[in-house]
Amino acid sequence: MIRKPPLDLPPQVARGFVEAMRDYFAEENPTKRDAIAAHQFDS
Repeated sequence: MIRKPPLDLPPQVARGFVEAMRDYFAEENPTKRDAIAAHQFDS
């Protein structure tokens, strides 16, 4: 089994990800949720 080193994200990137996930789960509109997810995928 190949061991991968732990993912080391800069604090600013990690905070941005957490903020986007909060927005995603707080959003009730599926279209807007998709837009938030697509933006994270693109970043």
